[in-house]
Amino acid sequence: MTRKTLCLAIVGCGAMGGALLARWGEALPDAQFLVLEPRDLPLPPAVEHFREAAPFCEALAGADALILAVKPQVLPQVTKSLDLPKDLPVASIAAGVPVQRLQDLLPGHPVTRAMPNLPAALGRGVTALAGAQTAAVEAAFAAVGAVEWMPEAQFDAFTALAGSGPAYVFYLTEVLEKAGARLGLEPALSARLARRTVEGAAALMESRANAAPGALREAVTSAGGTTAAALEVLADGRVEAVFAQALAAAAARSRALNP
Repeated sequence: MTRKTLCLAIVGCGAMGGALLARWGEALPDAQFLVLEPRDLPLPPAVEHFREAAPFCEALAGADALILAVKPQVLPQVTKSLDLPKDLPVASIAAGVPVQRLQDLLPGHPVTRAMPNLPAALGRGVTALAGAQTAAVEAAFAAVGAVEWMPEAQFDAFTALAGSGPAYVFYLTEVLEKAGARLGLEPALSARLARRTVEGAAALMESRANAAPGALREAVTSAGGTTAAALEVLADGRVEAVFAQALAAAAARSRALNP
């Protein structure tokens, strides 16, 4: 096979592994993909599909990075079955498996723990990374969104903010819908207005990436106007306190699920 710009090897093609492969296929049309997956799953034509570890490992000589997309409970068994080229960078998305454990399972390899958050829109996700900072692993996850290197101790906070964050925005949209309906708007109209408002605000924030959200808020708030009247209610500290409590609850749950 002709060597392409990037060669990614992937073990496991379940929900997250499959989602990543689909995103990489869109974002990296010139890349090469080697997938170890025993099941007969429908995979993109450009993917070289291996069902057994031995031939897969033979093909890894040309790989830039290996992505482990398997469940935490089978990770030891999977890594034991792999005969990897020396110094091949490895990234694991197995939930709750720390870098130190990955190093124990894969001695001699630069290992990275990755926590991808992939919303529906390509390129809008963000992945938390910890461990070995290898160029191939960073390039792979940067192709499907932003990457943030951080200490593992902050992964639960990342989950609370970025992982669960889209649900908070959807909930805010629901709240706006209901509030508009209470003011007399026809419910379907209120729902459309709420959705378009949130979408428009997100687009504005994206187009002005160097502006702080507070600065954008001030820019659309006229002194003594309608927005200022609403913000007097919202900025009394209750909303901020509720969000702080909500994120703390999510982080605590993340710690309990991934001890």
